[in-house]
Amino acid sequence: MLTSSTFFTSATKGCGTRGIELDRAYNGEHSATGKRHGHGTYTYANGFFVYEGAFVDGKKHGLGRLSMKDGAFYEGAFVDDEIQGHGLRHFANGNVYQGEFQLGQMHGEGIMYLIDGGTIRAPAVMNAFQGTGKYHFVNGDRYSGNLLQSKIAGRGVMEYSCGDRYEGDWLAGKRHGSGQCSYSNGNHYKGMWAKDVFEGEGYLVEAFAGIVYAGLFANGRPTTIPSKVNLFYTVEDDPKQRAKKGAAPPGGKNTEPVPILPNTLGTPISTAITLAVQRLVQQPAAAKQPPAAAAAAAAAAAAAAAGKAAPTPLEGVTVWNEPAVEGMAWQTAGMEQGRFAYLSLHAAPPAPLPEDRVLRALLAMTQLEDGSLRLKLLLLEMDVGPLLPLARVENEAIHSIQVQLTHGCYVFNNLSVGCPEDFDKLQSASGTGVLLATAWPLQSGFLKIGLPDAKTRNTAPKAEKK
Repeated sequence: MLTSSTFFTSATKGCGTRGIELDRAYNGEHSATGKRHGHGTYTYANGFFVYEGAFVDGKKHGLGRLSMKDGAFYEGAFVDDEIQGHGLRHFANGNVYQGEFQLGQMHGEGIMYLIDGGTIRAPAVMNAFQGTGKYHFVNGDRYSGNLLQSKIAGRGVMEYSCGDRYEGDWLAGKRHGSGQCSYSNGNHYKGMWAKDVFEGEGYLVEAFAGIVYAGLFANGRPTTIPSKVNLFYTVEDDPKQRAKKGAAPPGGKNTEPVPILPNTLGTPISTAITLAVQRLVQQPAAAKQPPAAAAAAAAAAAAAAAGKAAPTPLEGVTVWNEPAVEGMAWQTAGMEQGRFAYLSLHAAPPAPLPEDRVLRALLAMTQLEDGSLRLKLLLLEMDVGPLLPLARVENEAIHSIQVQLTHGCYVFNNLSVGCPEDFDKLQSASGTGVLLATAWPLQSGFLKIGLPDAKTRNTAPKAEKK
């Protein structure tokens, strides 16, 4: 018969299962040799762990449950005293893992049920999810792709509950690297990302506005977002006059009266007029570009994109009715493609709106680039007078021209402003009017142009008889 003295109780020789340790920590079946064998419950000396389940030859072996004092527990297979095989681990934070284990760690195929309602299904490697898997979020977002240390990292696809879809590189759960995203509103971005926003070279299509941005992005936005539409043209430089008056400062600002663009009704204007969407930027003293060169570069880019020969740049100065402030310069939003802008004719420059109005809307018969006519609603943030007849198409008066910008600008070559048939409507007390450029929601811009004045009433050109 076995007695308690059969088992060692000394520190050097260990503790027998029927000795002092057994009496205090184990309650269950044992083998004929006194080892824990069969079903039993063992409480660890530190009091944190409690095991209940199968024992074989003194070791945890078979199905069992290891409970922890913080509320966590493991329930599943044990092999030779180790958590090994298939099981379920309930963590103290409420997450639950079900899958394969090796030497007490999550290792192999498994699924994690997160406390917030999400799930991770992927291979586990030494207690972390690694490799190709699926991560479903409680809000309905669904990720499929690579995981690293239980986080979304590497290459993968996220299908958002809102309808957006991203495919590309990830780092620590954020879009980072090269990727493309299709948005539920029709927008699409392809390019570089950093910490979940556009960063670096990219290509963005804004479906509703019909605008494409191609170039450098920073902090989720194109680096050249325009705030205003400008109209300008270049006049030949007279060195003798320039020597007398002094050169115009960069940006077109000059103390001299702003020249009025000469215009004869029914005759194309020989000077090319550039419409550009622009923004104000600080102008470093060491990197100032003459306005004429900037205008010529914009015109050349637009012509090249349209497959046309670039207009020959004039050696001269650029005329602006709204020059940049001192120390600043207008920068064309060269990243932009596809924005629609409108050119219209008015008797006077725009003025601020009354305080009780947010915008001004004008209904205009508009000529499109293909030559067809259509009524368009022009939205302006300024107050302007009535529309004047800008031109005639098949003897029908039009009040605006629609153009589509390339590299942020459009160049009007041989533009004809006003027709002899509309002489009476175009007469102005000052002999001037303004060409107005609009592209909502940007601030409008204008350019002064010659119109018939009251003194020339009896000298109106005669329309040809048909």
